[in-house]
Amino acid sequence: MKRSLTVAYKYAKALFLMTDESERDRILELLKASSEMFSDKKAREFLQDPTFPRSEAVKLILEFLGDFPEIFKNFVVVLAEKKRLLYLPTITNAYEQILDESRSKIKVLVETAVELSNEELKLLEDFIERESGMRPLFQIQIKPELIAGMVVHFQDRVLDLSASGRLKRLEYGLK
Repeated sequence: MKRSLTVAYKYAKALFLMTDESERDRILELLKASSEMFSDKKAREFLQDPTFPRSEAVKLILEFLGDFPEIFKNFVVVLAEKKRLLYLPTITNAYEQILDESRSKIKVLVETAVELSNEELKLLEDFIERESGMRPLFQIQIKPELIAGMVVHFQDRVLDLSASGRLKRLEYGLK
């Protein structure tokens, strides 16, 4: 798994560096659409069938996508030649992360017991900006099992500020 993430990141970074700023959002849309093809098991098996010519797989993907920049066509051809088409979903995630970082944005997953108020979100946003130097893009999940508080995931950090997390740490300390 780690190897596939490293390989995917390298492809995503190369694609990012080869595209103009004005094309990057369109490239991300195309990557996401291409990745959806691989979420269907039958399509994935068909496109990865060793008896199915790679040039035909590329043609099918590009026909599915419609209008696209030449750089994207070349990218898909290289992936097919290197037998890396199955990496498209991972490449898409890596590309999106690189794009966000280039725009000083960071994805932040917030698990909370109850919905956060605007004031709480603003405090959290300020904290994340201070810690990471980037503007947070929040994904909020309501999880009542946390009892109270929240768990915040960003970069490689996890801040467990929940009541259930505190109880678990207390339990662990008593053992």
